[in-house]
Amino acid sequence: MIIKRYQVTEKRIAKWIKEGRGTGQGASYLPWLTIHDTSSIGLSSRPPGVTTGRIHHLLSNNEAAAFYQAEWSPAVVDIREQFPLPRSETRRIASEMGVFHPRDHGVDVVMTTDLLLDVRGHDKWLSFALPSGQERRLLAIACKSDDVFGDARALDKLEIERRYWASRGVMWTLLTASQLCRARMLKLQWLMEWFWLDHMARERVPAFLAGCQTVLAHLPVASTSTAGAFLSGLDGTYGWMPGTALSMVRHLAARKRVIMDTEGPFDAWGPLSQIRLPDAVVAAAKVA
Repeated sequence: MIIKRYQVTEKRIAKWIKEGRGTGQGASYLPWLTIHDTSSIGLSSRPPGVTTGRIHHLLSNNEAAAFYQAEWSPAVVDIREQFPLPRSETRRIASEMGVFHPRDHGVDVVMTTDLLLDVRGHDKWLSFALPSGQERRLLAIACKSDDVFGDARALDKLEIERRYWASRGVMWTLLTASQLCRARMLKLQWLMEWFWLDHMARERVPAFLAGCQTVLAHLPVASTSTAGAFLSGLDGTYGWMPGTALSMVRHLAARKRVIMDTEGPFDAWGPLSQIRLPDAVVAAAKVA
């Protein structure tokens, strides 16, 4: 549930339109709503986007779960959150439905879609929405809690949104919390935190990246029974601080230079097979 921090007015809407909110693509896109404009019941967040190269404004855990999955998908080429719908269109649709347009203190609000994705090709995660072999297209996603089906007013708003996108030939889908695996979100977030190395002192980065190469060199010939033993062994052998090898693996996994399962948490006592090289790399090594 999203609570506005201040009253919506025509003046504020005009100001946001003038600022260019809801326009642009990739790094230049400006979301209609930011976390500074709302008080979310749930966790709002501002993760840096790898796909877009900008900070994203996510207003709920459900949005975050869908966002990280979109980030991870190789088929998603752009992500726009809090995408505004023209009031002239949503007003028309509400009138056709015989329902009230969403309002705040007597002012028709600008309705938004939680995530608007540009998709090229196909990906397993998108199988719920896109047929195999589909060319580049838009996909609009509403991310809601499971109790949305018991809220008649919320369903009216979603129907306005669905009809808007249908009128433009854009596929729209509703994802609820039960469809958005929280464990996967946490795992992807855990990995993506190490995609960038901005939090590391600049002078330490070359040594860290050299260490990543060391991890890659040891992984194919490792004989330890657990992932934790492999990582702690590298820390000890090279005099790294405890946990350094794991950070390197997270960076490599975020960059997709190694593969880690995204369905659950990393288990240090689990098998080393949790960390593996991409099949193409393994095949090339065998040929060599």
